[in-house]
This record gives sequence, structure tokens and C-alpha cells, in this order.
Amino acid sequence: MKSLLNNWSLKLTALLLAIALWSHVRGEVNPLETASFTVKLRADAPPKFAFDEGAPIPETVRVTLRAPRVRLREIKGGVPTNPLAPPDEAPSIAPRYINAYLSFQNPKAGQQSVPVKIENSVEDAEILGVKPSDLIVNLRAE
Repeated sequence: MKSLLNNWSLKLTALLLAIALWSHVRGEVNPLETASFTVKLRADAPPKFAFDEGAPIPETVRVTLRAPRVRLREIKGGVPTNPLAPPDEAPSIAPRYINAYLSFQNPKAGQQSVPVKIENSVEDAEILGVKPSDLIVNLRAE
């Protein structure tokens, strides 16, 4: 019994450090990571309007997600990210995960700024941003 109580403060400190280290490592098994993806933009003109030739509408937008590592690998198809790829290059993502579209609140003829909205169907994923977040479009009444 004497050997058990000998240096009890040192033993208690070692036990607390071991528990803290174990909980930290346990939490890092599937940490949150950030990744950017290229998403096809659905640019449909609102009813009774058509797009006028003016500012071009991009075919894709770039969406940045934060999700657990395993979920991001599932989205990417298990392919690791190329560390030598240019920073502006992002892999495409399937429409079953994320959709991007133009959200017309009060469409009117002429030039206007329209936000890009994102539909996210990825569990445990948070959308951090979309670029461009707004587009300048020209509408004409039909």
C-alpha cells in the first residue's frame, strides 16, 4: 500500500496527462478539413425573361466546404489531392452532392446583381463560401 501512495501527485499528474493525450488523439481520427470544388452553375433565366448579351455567365463556380476528412474523401472519390496542382484548380463535384443556381428575387429588365445560391446535400458539411458569390446579368423581357 505504501508503494501505491508513494509519489501520488506525480502518478496523478501522469494519469491526467495520459487522459488528455488520449482524448486529443481520439478527436483527431476524423478531423474537419477544408476543400474547394468546382460546381456546375445552373443559370436559368426567370419566367418571361431572357439573358441579354452582355456580361458572360460562367459555367462553373468554386465552392469551399468544411467537413470531416472521411466525408471529403468520399466526395472526391478517394483520390488524394494533388499537392502540385495550381491553387485555383479544384476538382469537380457530382450534382448529387452540391448544386449551384442563380437566385432571382425580383427580376427586372436591365442589368442587375444576382446571388449564387448553393444546395448542399452533403451530411456534416458546412459551406464556407462560393466564388463568385454574385453575378452581374443583363435581362430582357420576352
